[in-house]
Amino acid sequence: MSVGKVLEVHGSDFEFIKLVGVNYLNDPVNYAYLLYDLAVYPDVSKALLRVEDDIIVGYALAWFRFEPQTVILYGELSDVPLYKVLRFKSLVWIPFNEYPSIKRELLKYGSVSDERIMLDMITRPDTFSWDATYSAECVRLKPSDVDALQEFWDSVGVRIPREVLLEALNDHVCYGVFVDGRLVTVARTYVRTPCVWVVGGVFTHPDFRGRGFAKAVTAAVTREALLSGAYALLHVRENNHPAIRAYRRIGYELIGRHVWVSFTPRVM
Repeated sequence: MSVGKVLEVHGSDFEFIKLVGVNYLNDPVNYAYLLYDLAVYPDVSKALLRVEDDIIVGYALAWFRFEPQTVILYGELSDVPLYKVLRFKSLVWIPFNEYPSIKRELLKYGSVSDERIMLDMITRPDTFSWDATYSAECVRLKPSDVDALQEFWDSVGVRIPREVLLEALNDHVCYGVFVDGRLVTVARTYVRTPCVWVVGGVFTHPDFRGRGFAKAVTAAVTREALLSGAYALLHVRENNHPAIRAYRRIGYELIGRHVWVSFTPRVM
């Protein structure tokens, strides 16, 4: 690789996935999404990599399986042609300190709205509350629980195709709490790499909030991540103080901030 080169990489470019893998081993947290999406979802992922002497110093990752697509920006992005990944409506993740300059770049190609400051929190074996007890018995969800999971999301007005739910139950770690046979709280992984699992999708039916169920399922997924040898990473809105307090009690610590914005491309 030449110094200062910008590469456009698709999931089928296995030579460059090896390059991503080497950089991931040096910095698993910041490169977990890049490795996972290119390797697991090759048909719906692409990335622009800024490479200096075989080191990826910045990237723009686009994952376009669903609408809107997700674009993650990280590191040194000078000379990276962002318009190549901003052709569609997107949820864009931007490091907090880089947001002012990146926002100016985004405004060249469209408009931004719904700016949200998100906290990045992580837990490790030495920070996790191994001896904590919780107010609910958590169950690891299996593919046979797909009807209960479908009913849960339908009951809160979230429409998720059945095949997507089955994929989550087959390929990820999902936990739930049942009350009188009804699924009322869920949490799952979105990314699983050897070093980092990303925990998310934490949600409790409004009728069952305030009972500690969300904290319990988050802890259950986190425990499994740590037992696998990985760190557990999650993202939470900066103003979601009850969730932040709960995550801290589990053992999560703040490691960074991102700004998430909705981007709408300009009609040319």
